[in-house]
Amino acid sequence: MSSGHALPMVLLGTILVPIRNSSGLECVAKVLLDSGSCASFVTEKFFKRLQLPRNNCDVVLHTVGNSSPQAVNGCTTLDVGFGLTVQVIILIPGCG
Repeated sequence: MSSGHALPMVLLGTILVPIRNSSGLECVAKVLLDSGSCASFVTEKFFKRLQLPRNNCDVVLHTVGNSSPQAVNGCTTLDVGFGLTVQVIILIPGCG
């Protein structure tokens, strides 16, 4: 008989969301829904696809398993339609 504990299965919700690029055209993104998150993130690759303006932001990202904080690559605003926008942090490739 094993003395270890089984970890519970965790299901993470995702949804496909149309995001408007700099020309107003829609690009579909697969979004992870995390109700406990304090911030929203986008990859550098997807950010470049959207061709949106990059803003400087003073954010330091602390990730699980890393003893030193990770830098980020700026911030931007996403237009998700219905008059809604989301401020997102642009991740440096390989961050986390």
